[in-house]
Amino acid sequence: SDAQGIAAVLEQADVDVIALQETTPTHHALFEDQLSGLYPYQEHRMNKRVANGPSLLSKFPLSNCEHTSSAPGFNGFLRCTVNSPIGELDVLGVHLHPITGVKRTRKISILHRIQHEELEQVLAMVTSRPTLVVGDLNVPLGHPAHSELSSAGFSNASEDLGLDPRSYPTWSDTILGVSVSGRIDFLYSNAQLTPRSLRVF
Repeated sequence: SDAQGIAAVLEQADVDVIALQETTPTHHALFEDQLSGLYPYQEHRMNKRVANGPSLLSKFPLSNCEHTSSAPGFNGFLRCTVNSPIGELDVLGVHLHPITGVKRTRKISILHRIQHEELEQVLAMVTSRPTLVVGDLNVPLGHPAHSELSSAGFSNASEDLGLDPRSYPTWSDTILGVSVSGRIDFLYSNAQLTPRSLRVF
């Protein structure tokens, strides 16, 4: 990926906290060099089975950081407490197993099983603090991952705000010569937080 381009987008975004997936040591060094003025608090981790991992960048101090690599898959999850002006809240960056990781079997049920085990890991990281679960679920709405988060007491911000996920896809690809797109990145919050807006850069 274009590390310089990503850094430029993050700088322009100028938000309070950023959760990223698939960052590498190249990204980490660049973010710390170019973005530490805007995001002085950064946490970077590497997953066990792939040469990348999750990152959190924040304008506010981070503490209680915990990283867990996926047990059945190859991505991972990073949770940190953000000491924000309105109080402490947890941001949990999530990257679930992709459909490409099980494409050879052509069995979507295997993906659902892997993601179920991953979500058990994710939910075990949740504390009593207000929590945002944000990141790449690698499946659109209607798949079990979403109902599992809902059953655990988390609300989908796009549904809470009445937004149509088709109007802002976060993924696109060409499959068998056909361009496809959809939304596989989501923001969920527990009952202690109420989303006010949502946008995709």
